[in-house]
Amino acid sequence: ASPSTGAHVPVPSPAHRLPACLVGSCRVDPDPSTLNVHLVPHTHDDVGWLKTADQYYLGLNSTIQRACVRHILNSVVAALIADPERTFVYVEIAFFSTWWREQDGETQAAVRRLVDAGQLSFANGGWVMHDEAAAHFTGMVDQTALGHAWLLEHLGAVPTAAWQLDPFGHSAAQASLLGASAGFDALYFGRIDQRDLELRRASRRCEGVWTASPSLGPGASVFWGLTGSYGGNYGAPHGFCLDGQCDGGDEPVVDDPIYGGAYNVNSRVADFVEQVMIQSNETVGNNIMLTMGSDFQYENALENFYNLDTLIRTVRKFQSSGDIPPASLGRFQKLNVFYSDPTVYTKAKNDENITYEVKTDDFFPYSDCHHCYWTGYFTSRPGLKRFERVATSFLRAARQIDALLPASLSSSPSPLRALEEAAAVVQHHDGVSGTSKQHVAYDYALRLSTGMAEAATHVARLLGERLGFTGDAPPLEMCKLLNESICEASQGATVGGAGTDLYVVVYNALSTVRREYVSFPVSEDATYEITDVHTGETVEAVLMPSSGRLGPASANLTLHVDAGSVPPLGTVVLRVVVAGATSSVVRASSSVANGAAGGGDALKKTLGVSQQWGYYTSYKHKGDAVADAALDHKKSHQNSGAYIFRPSVPDAEMVPLQPHGEESYHTDMLTEVRTKFSTWVSQVERTWSGRPDEVEVEFTVGPVPDEDGQGREAIVRYIAEIASNSTFYTDSNGRDFIERVRNFRPTWDLERTEPVAANYYPVTSAIYVEDDAASLAVLTDRAQGGTSLSDGTIELMVQRRTKADDARGVGEPID
Repeated sequence: ASPSTGAHVPVPSPAHRLPACLVGSCRVDPDPSTLNVHLVPHTHDDVGWLKTADQYYLGLNSTIQRACVRHILNSVVAALIADPERTFVYVEIAFFSTWWREQDGETQAAVRRLVDAGQLSFANGGWVMHDEAAAHFTGMVDQTALGHAWLLEHLGAVPTAAWQLDPFGHSAAQASLLGASAGFDALYFGRIDQRDLELRRASRRCEGVWTASPSLGPGASVFWGLTGSYGGNYGAPHGFCLDGQCDGGDEPVVDDPIYGGAYNVNSRVADFVEQVMIQSNETVGNNIMLTMGSDFQYENALENFYNLDTLIRTVRKFQSSGDIPPASLGRFQKLNVFYSDPTVYTKAKNDENITYEVKTDDFFPYSDCHHCYWTGYFTSRPGLKRFERVATSFLRAARQIDALLPASLSSSPSPLRALEEAAAVVQHHDGVSGTSKQHVAYDYALRLSTGMAEAATHVARLLGERLGFTGDAPPLEMCKLLNESICEASQGATVGGAGTDLYVVVYNALSTVRREYVSFPVSEDATYEITDVHTGETVEAVLMPSSGRLGPASANLTLHVDAGSVPPLGTVVLRVVVAGATSSVVRASSSVANGAAGGGDALKKTLGVSQQWGYYTSYKHKGDAVADAALDHKKSHQNSGAYIFRPSVPDAEMVPLQPHGEESYHTDMLTEVRTKFSTWVSQVERTWSGRPDEVEVEFTVGPVPDEDGQGREAIVRYIAEIASNSTFYTDSNGRDFIERVRNFRPTWDLERTEPVAANYYPVTSAIYVEDDAASLAVLTDRAQGGTSLSDGTIELMVQRRTKADDARGVGEPID
């Protein structure tokens, strides 16, 4: 049954109509007694995972993985030109645009002809295939728009189907905002929870209509379907992986008896008919799609297409000669096998005029066995997740400022392009998800850093021009290491007591006025005078010792300033002057030694909320998890790793960390409570006078200890007197909130094999609990995993260190 209404509706009418007869579209037989088998050749090319994006494109580092995207595209284009009946669908424009730049005019013209003829098509069409748990909707939209703009400019192509084959669960925002609202007629993907998949296959519900957004309503509905012959992935049907990189060595069709013992046409056709009938009996209608491809396949596309050509030709021959037994076709009388693409398939499904069940929730969390919940990656690599959020936020502000650029200051290519491409690449489902190898994570971070440096120089120049910082004035600088109490500009301007004038520009990228406080490191304990340059008024400020763990370049002091109300898309400029040598630093008003600290004092006093820090011990099997998995279909020895979160025992209790040191600083503008919970966890609680209903919690976690050889999943828990009735709410990529109910799934009965891990959900921006009298919300500054394991509580996983690989491909622990 549907999770909300049980209603059934037809497939939304495609917004995009096909030309009279593209390849594939004229081969669809509308007769309901004919089973149309759409063969969709494709490759899935990760923009970074085991190798960096450049290594994948160039074919480098083959000791890790054999893959060369350049060869794939060269080979596919040649194979399509050789036979006008063939089709191919491509996705990752980050790779395709790189390949395109290397081609001469003749090849580019040939590619345009392939696109115009419908032989080469693009699904999704984003720069990458983005993640759906850790990505914010702004990053998802940006990377999709970047790819679509490139396709429209160079090929006049407009993708009409979303193609999210590999992400590890699927979000409501993807269906509504990045599906229907992005102009897609359908959304196809491979991975859903193994129990959900079993039930859908048994009840013929592997396709449907998804109305995912309460705010956008039925107008944002999209047709959805599973790929990979409904096997939980996106490859060819069982026995028909015909690429040279396929594991298992599936046999191609050999249809010439001259080859004696290799001649297998009868058995292979029978195998194929069996597979397509299995798939057809797991959905409704007379059209099914076979995704003929997988990771980095078609490097020798002539091999693939030769095998597919032979398969199509042989099935057609058997069909016309009556050599396919009628009994093997079940409710159908005929097979119609042909090359196709997602757009053709979507139109065929629409033309069937069948009503489908409506789905209104999402496909999180994903599990592929009883003890294998892919909820660890919601938090994996939190530093990269934070860097991505900072970079995409800065990009949004930089674009706004750039839009005000006088024509005389414009340049081409845009100084923001490097950051746009870097931010787009890291949206990849092995990027911001935190599921790549370590050296690839470094590459993602380097791309972001390089792009931000170029964009910051450009933005500083623009703001300097607008605000009058010209001539001999030093250029504006962006402080990128404020979390380490490092800012060369502010530290340099305040060194030596007298110092020089420091100007701080505060920009509001929102469309509404915001009350803002800013903090930056300074070098001297002195008296500071801060004025608003626009109004001339004195601005309130507080000087405190810097918090956190300080390195040799960190400043010991931080100046906290009330910037006041910052206008929408506007600035406040503050002038900071060292006015005297008199000490103004605020001293701790109270200090509690080891054993007496309570922790969470500001939370208690301001919100009536208590707090606990702690960790779960990660499951690590003593033997070989991969070998054990082959023997145990429930994978009871599944390790916790980059993708999967699994505590040492299913119903694990948090190992608490007790506060053992606390300092408090109180002023009229700002109160800080600094608490140490261990040698590796500390936090600062801040309450600002202008935000009476909020507490800002800044924490430092790590290095996570591992002396005992055990991994740890660090968590923070907030506890309030709220009767939440097993219910909590998490955001969907920063858009609508989704209701979650502990130990419950809307569409199947949840087996409680992992009662902790199975209740974790992606928290991209916020999580809350409520009752009729009160509510508690936590807003995060990066994507994290979160849950509510008991009424009135919110739990967030903030850091992970695992000591074993979870056998899902990356081949490394998060260590």
